[in-house]
Amino acid sequence: DWFARVAKEFPKSLRAEVALYMNARCQMWRTRSSEYTQQDRQVVEGERPKAKKLFEEYMAKFPKGRHFGDALGWYAALAFDGKDFATALRYYLQQLDLADHPELHDMAAIMVERTLSHLASEPRDKAFAEVAKHPRAALALVYLVVNTSESDNYNGEYDSIETVRGWRKAVLPKLAAALSSQAKLYQNAEWKPRQLAMLVFALSGAGQQEQALKLLQTAGAAESDDLLLARGVVNHRAKQPAEAAAALQTLVEKYPDSPLAKGAR
Repeated sequence: DWFARVAKEFPKSLRAEVALYMNARCQMWRTRSSEYTQQDRQVVEGERPKAKKLFEEYMAKFPKGRHFGDALGWYAALAFDGKDFATALRYYLQQLDLADHPELHDMAAIMVERTLSHLASEPRDKAFAEVAKHPRAALALVYLVVNTSESDNYNGEYDSIETVRGWRKAVLPKLAAALSSQAKLYQNAEWKPRQLAMLVFALSGAGQQEQALKLLQTAGAAESDDLLLARGVVNHRAKQPAEAAAALQTLVEKYPDSPLAKGAR
């Protein structure tokens, strides 16, 4: 209450920013029950709207504030607690992009990964549409879906191979549609071949090898480590071992420092 009084009664004070931020932080803790854990996020629904309003007020009033980066993270955490993973992703990514606050990057990156995992486990068109607006996150989600051995990381069960394959066939076309709808964000030299690689992975992961090969033919001279890996994977699945080996060899030779090179070997 004292933080709220300072923010309200002395709005022009140098302490007003800190007071508003701390008021939001205190309210954030009220949104979590005494039984709250990272594994069992039990929340107090009645306290959540006030916390949301306070963080939004802080970010609107102090976009260059000392605690703005932290406020982004807490606002994302509030959304994460409420299973609004699309909103959580958007704000964690903003936190990750703050060049002046490198101390926030490691945890923001961890939370982006956790959020993407939840989005994959609980796929929704609206959430995928949000992911597609952020090329780095979209690329990460595609790789997560095509590589994970679990269709749901949070149901406490081991998923069968058939279950995972069925899940991929359902999820990847939805993700591809979301990516296609945001094509204008992927038109520069760096992201155009990467978007193509994501679409190819989506088709291939859904079992559509012929369509994936046809899409690869549209690449022309475009190239990236992701696109070369996609070529290798799709050619392998299409029983074209020579073409697969050639693509992977090119990846290793042209992009030796790529994180994908190790797997290509």
